[in-house]
Amino acid sequence: MSGRRTYNWDGRDYPSVTSILGTVVAKPGLISWAAKVSAAAAVDEYDASGNVARSLAKGAAAPNAGRDAGGARGTDVHRVLHHLGLGMPLPSVSPPAKPYVASLCDWWDEAKPEAALAEATVVSKAHGYAGTLDAIWRMPDGRTLLADAKTSAYRSAEEGMQLAAYRYADVVAMPDGSEVALPDCDGAAILAVSPDGCELIDVDADEEAWIAFRAAVILATWLWAAGR
Repeated sequence: MSGRRTYNWDGRDYPSVTSILGTVVAKPGLISWAAKVSAAAAVDEYDASGNVARSLAKGAAAPNAGRDAGGARGTDVHRVLHHLGLGMPLPSVSPPAKPYVASLCDWWDEAKPEAALAEATVVSKAHGYAGTLDAIWRMPDGRTLLADAKTSAYRSAEEGMQLAAYRYADVVAMPDGSEVALPDCDGAAILAVSPDGCELIDVDADEEAWIAFRAAVILATWLWAAGR
C-alpha cells in the first residue's frame, strides 16, 4: 500500500478515507480546472515574455503550483478551526490564508458552534478504514453536525461519502490509546470557507452514502491488491 496514507490502530493498518476515495472516484471537474489554470498561466507568460517555450513550461507547472498553494491554505484554515474548537490561541498563518481565516473567525463568532469533537481520528474496524474528521459541532439550533471545512469552491457527491465514512465509523481513537463512541449526529455539512465569507452547506451523508463508501473500500482494496 506504498504511497497511500494509512492509520495504525490496535496493531492493524487501516487505509485512510481520502486514499480510498482518491483511488476509486473520478474527478472530471479537476481536469477542467487544470486546463483553465494551465491555459491562463501560459497566456500570461506569453504576454509578458513572448517566449513560447517559457509559456508552455509555465502552463504545464500551473496546476501543480495551484494545488500546492491550495493545500497549504487549507492546512492553515484547518489548524485555525482546530484551535477555535478547543478554545486555544490562534496560530500564525501564511499571508494567502489570512483572508480565509478572517472569514472563518467571523463566521465562528456569529454561528457560535460548540465543539463536541475537534480534529479526531475515527476507525471502522468492521469495514477496514480510518480517517480524521474536522469537527462535530452542537449548533445553537439544537442540531449536532459532523462538519468538514473546505477552501475549494469545487463540490461533489464524494463529500457525502467522505462524511458518511466518518459519521458511521466504529470508534474515536483517542491520543492515549483508548477508544470512545462517536457522538450521534443529526446530519453533516461542509463549511465552505472563502475570502468573501463562510457558508454551511448540508450534505447527504446518510446510510446510502455510507453504503456507497463501503463499496469504494472493497474496490480500492481490490485495486491495490492488483497493483493498480
